[in-house]
Amino acid sequence: MAGTRTRKDLVFSTLAILQGGSVGSVKSRHAVDPLNSTPLSRQELVGVVLDMLSGGDVGSVQSRRTSNPFPGAAKTRQQLVMLALDMLIGGEVGQVESLRTASALPAAPRTRNELVLFALETLGVSSVGADASSEDYAAVDARVEPLTYRLYSEGVVLIADPDAIPAEMFIALGEILAADMMHAFAVGDEEAQRLAANAADAMARLKAVSRGRPTSGRVNDADYQTVDRQIDALLTRLYAQNIVLISNPNSIPPETFLSLGAVLAASLTASFGLTADSAAYLQTLAANAEARLKAVSKAKPLAQRASDADYGAVDRAIPPVIARLYAQDVFFIPNADQIPPAAFVAVGAVVAADLIETFSIGGDLAKSLISNAAAASLQLKTISRARTEDDRVWDQDYRAVDREIEPTLALLQAEEIAYIDDASEFEMEVFTPLSRVIAASLVMVFRVDLALADRIQAQAEVAKRSLQVMFRSRPTGQVMTAEYF
Repeated sequence: MAGTRTRKDLVFSTLAILQGGSVGSVKSRHAVDPLNSTPLSRQELVGVVLDMLSGGDVGSVQSRRTSNPFPGAAKTRQQLVMLALDMLIGGEVGQVESLRTASALPAAPRTRNELVLFALETLGVSSVGADASSEDYAAVDARVEPLTYRLYSEGVVLIADPDAIPAEMFIALGEILAADMMHAFAVGDEEAQRLAANAADAMARLKAVSRGRPTSGRVNDADYQTVDRQIDALLTRLYAQNIVLISNPNSIPPETFLSLGAVLAASLTASFGLTADSAAYLQTLAANAEARLKAVSKAKPLAQRASDADYGAVDRAIPPVIARLYAQDVFFIPNADQIPPAAFVAVGAVVAADLIETFSIGGDLAKSLISNAAAASLQLKTISRARTEDDRVWDQDYRAVDREIEPTLALLQAEEIAYIDDASEFEMEVFTPLSRVIAASLVMVFRVDLALADRIQAQAEVAKRSLQVMFRSRPTGQVMTAEYF
């Protein structure tokens, strides 16, 4: 056989013939596929599903998902948006204001190392110029991220990068850090009271510096939506680059929250019209944040995470899920090897939930996978409905043609013109005439203007005769319908 074309090719060829037509009131994009911008592959989808199936025992699944060492509930997508807006100081999309403020002091930012040493000195564990033990240092250092996370969550202040602490916040932050550690270092009652009082005063000073505002006073709808639209593609990129897997953007592990916000903010500097200096600052924050995320996730390449049995089990589950999402009008993916980045993690969550029994998963993980899949389906619907009108009409166009293929093949058989029993792949010589016949059956659906409709109908009649001659002139061994004809 000289070659074949796919069902998707047939749909695009038919749409190209129907130029100028529209399902509704918007013209079709025809042979342009809006889902193909920087797509991810089926293999990558298998990888994200395996990462979500942590604890499965089909083979040797390992995962980037880690347990949460931070106290408190996971953070929501809305909270992530607000964090990014807090980092986007100087933005001009709407009226972004931020908990972060420019430094009033000319001094350079202070480092995390300096903060830890200051806290140790405040606790009396070490003196100025003297080294603390590695165990003491590590104990205090481990509290830095949880502290910055808590301060932001409570609306006190945003420290976006613990390695670049604004000078005016350094002493107050160190005093609070020391108070957080006083029980771990068995500080006496009198000293503990002094540390607690200093920490309370420091908290008030940080609030005064940050001028914290409630959410409603910091953001308008345009700002919020601009940030929110960026989240899904960002999570896909972080996973694809082996940095971290956030399987549900509405349940973000606290230990990744501030770092994720920094990366999100840096991806929006152009959208918010930030100055070159502000953009460069955020890019530096983002680079440091990605390094922290990678350290948390302990990323492993796919080859180290999955056995052949695992991979095959997931790979076989993908087509049925994609077909179901399409049938249920949730989301449309015409090619499993070209998955839209914004939908990638959500599709992975749906596939993972379908494999709970296959991977013998139970308990909290199974509940989490089911919950994530439900949230992912809603997110896919939201993505689909939030796309531009042209994109939505393109979906309608594609579906209108795709659903016409089987009826057309049945009609060709009933009229003794041709018999084609495989609707997924078409011989090259059959491909173009078949496109013309399908297009002719859709001129009313696409509201094609009269002149074009007449031309398409004429081409379809010629195409039918061509198909009939083609099939009847073949040797019996090549004609699948010899007995029919």
